[in-house]
Amino acid sequence: MTPKQKERIQQKIKKIKSALAADKRFWHGYYHDGQGLRYGIPRLYIQLQDNSGAYRYFSWFDKNFPGDVCYPEFLFEWTLVLFYKKKTKEAESKAWKTFAVTYTYLINFLAEP
Repeated sequence: MTPKQKERIQQKIKKIKSALAADKRFWHGYYHDGQGLRYGIPRLYIQLQDNSGAYRYFSWFDKNFPGDVCYPEFLFEWTLVLFYKKKTKEAESKAWKTFAVTYTYLINFLAEP
């Protein structure tokens, strides 16, 4: 990845974070996020190979959206980041949650060469 590509991804992260902050201000301290912007940031951190940034984001997400069911892709990204951060117990738990939401996503990933 070129430095220019990294810069573009970092700009996307900043743009999404500021949109989420504006959403919280608009709804007087609550997030509405009808667009689902909150799900896009981890993938960008993973593209940058910034597992620490992704882990911080997941911690923030867990605090601000505790009852969110999440998309399977999002849960899978969360699982990967936990494994990269050597948090195997948490990663195992998140992998089971991913499997419970949709087992086909996990099976398709594991079946690819």
